[in-house]
Amino acid sequence: MMMYYVPIVHNTSEKMLFNKGFYKVFAISLALFSVSTSANVAVSDAFIRAPIPGTENTAAYMTLSNKSDVVRVLVAAKSNIADKVEFHDHIMTNGTMRMVKKERLEVPANSQLTFQSGGLHVMFIGLRTPVEKSVEVSFEFQNGDVEVVTLPVRSVHHEHHHH
Repeated sequence: MMMYYVPIVHNTSEKMLFNKGFYKVFAISLALFSVSTSANVAVSDAFIRAPIPGTENTAAYMTLSNKSDVVRVLVAAKSNIADKVEFHDHIMTNGTMRMVKKERLEVPANSQLTFQSGGLHVMFIGLRTPVEKSVEVSFEFQNGDVEVVTLPVRSVHHEHHHH
């Protein structure tokens, strides 16, 4: 059991500093607890594409395997390397391929959802830091579970193309 000792704080700036520190510790504790609860979704064949020099966006691909008997709904993704992380898909509209944002994705019970080039993918928008050897991404599910995954960085030159 964790115990917190609450100091007696007299002025507002000290209260604000204490509150920020306490809530960071609390949020980290919650996140660590949540990671271990989503074992029903496995991530495989995952990687993030090394961004083309001079660009501010990149994408990640993987397969999510739902090993449970219920649909798992993916509602968000976050990473400290980008301003925004979104789910996108490509659709054909009037003979033109368009990329569209998906607010949520369902991973069917006892099934898989594949993120691949030219289809469903995780989009990292507004890169803040260089994309080095690996990137940590948090996937959030509708039921509150969080799955934290470390994605290796792969150059576009190393991808396999199937025709």
